[in-house]
Amino acid sequence: MRQFFSSVQRDKLVFLWEPRGNWSPELIGTLCAELDLVHAVDPFVSRSVSAKFIYFRLHGGKGFKHIYSEAELQFLRGLIAPAIPAYVMFNNIQMLPDSTRFMDLMSRP
Repeated sequence: MRQFFSSVQRDKLVFLWEPRGNWSPELIGTLCAELDLVHAVDPFVSRSVSAKFIYFRLHGGKGFKHIYSEAELQFLRGLIAPAIPAYVMFNNIQMLPDSTRFMDLMSRP
């Protein structure tokens, strides 16, 4: 990782990293800071250690067929701070309806 990210030309690109497996939050934070990466997470599984911006990738909880409840979407909304850019990607079968419901929720005061 160090060799790749120290040699790749970034221009205006921001690189995300979604670690798989058993990585400690301390090591993830260290590598993200050192390699200028944004920690991508499913917030229903773990918390991001990045402060630059939020990138949530929602895999569907226990399975890709999961439909997010209103309570889950409200929880997700509570994790997004207005001052920090946030990207939320629904990666489940119901991605279009779930993301549409979430966008509607985010547009409410």
